[in-house]
Amino acid sequence: MPFVYSPALLNPRLQVNLLETPTNNINLVSAVGAWNKGNWVQIDAVTARRVIGLIICCTQGTGGRQYRFDIGIGNLGVEVVLVPDISFDCDNVDQQTSGPYRIEVDIPPNMRLTARTADLAGNNNFDISVTQEQLV
Repeated sequence: MPFVYSPALLNPRLQVNLLETPTNNINLVSAVGAWNKGNWVQIDAVTARRVIGLIICCTQGTGGRQYRFDIGIGNLGVEVVLVPDISFDCDNVDQQTSGPYRIEVDIPPNMRLTARTADLAGNNNFDISVTQEQLV
């Protein structure tokens, strides 16, 4: 895995717990029609601690597509976009995976973490894996 920035490098007193096991194979499905967002999919039902970073890897799904996905928080049916329109372009057969993306966030404990996607053609899917950086 390539080097990933961590706030703990700048402040050694800041203790960060990098969850060793990512949430793998989260399948995101876009809605019918170009760039229509699909339903929210749960990444974590309840964050155990304050989350300050997400490390995300994407895997090519149904054919070569250009995707945009959102990271959100909130209870079922009332999710709020936290990080909008992260781009994942897998039009090239050789580009089967993308990432890791490291995204700085500030998510309080006890929050539901979710994601959703849209793509150029509509009604397609791909998988993401998410590792959380949590404050200890």
